[in-house]
Amino acid sequence: MSDERRREYVEAVWRTLMRKAETDPAGAYVDAVLWLCSPEGALAWPWMWREEYRKIMVEIGYWLIRLATLSLG
Repeated sequence: MSDERRREYVEAVWRTLMRKAETDPAGAYVDAVLWLCSPEGALAWPWMWREEYRKIMVEIGYWLIRLATLSLG
């Protein structure tokens, strides 16, 4: 899978998780962590910390922490 396709895939998954987070922050957090641990989420790991992807990965990390905080209330 090309870098561009991986980025598009990660962004699409993340948009879906953020929509879920609007109504179910805890569920979105769990889904996000499970996705990152899955074979599909593993597609992101080899390249996600490269300079050109840093912005989206910082955003994902920020929202994971925020969702965890919201879900723990």
